[in-house]
Amino acid sequence: MKNIMTLVCLGLLVLTACHGRKVEDVSMPAAGKTDAQLKTAILAGCEDRGWVCSEVSQGVIEGSLQKGRYLSEVQIPYGKNGYKIVYKNSENLGYNAKKQRIHKAYYKWVIYLNKSIRAALANPQKYAK
Repeated sequence: MKNIMTLVCLGLLVLTACHGRKVEDVSMPAAGKTDAQLKTAILAGCEDRGWVCSEVSQGVIEGSLQKGRYLSEVQIPYGKNGYKIVYKNSENLGYNAKKQRIHKAYYKWVIYLNKSIRAALANPQKYAK
């Protein structure tokens, strides 16, 4: 009986851990980069990872990623201090506003997007059109 209770508790722990991740904005400094360089790198990073992005106002890019029935939307403000990837909206990713939790796939997609933006900033010639 003790072994069964231990297994049940362990199973609940695993299910809780896999339920989702806390929604966290990604902030990245970009010292010495102009707004034009940041904009170009963000758009290149979006394209590299399959995000559909466009500049909605001066210094703000919005992007969306559709993966099957899942949709993620982010807002990326940028300027002299760098850029930030901010959660905007999602569909079918179990977003819980009260707990600030979302499916772990969202976090993975944002991390990959950030890696591509950083790569485009580090090597702009590779991503130039």
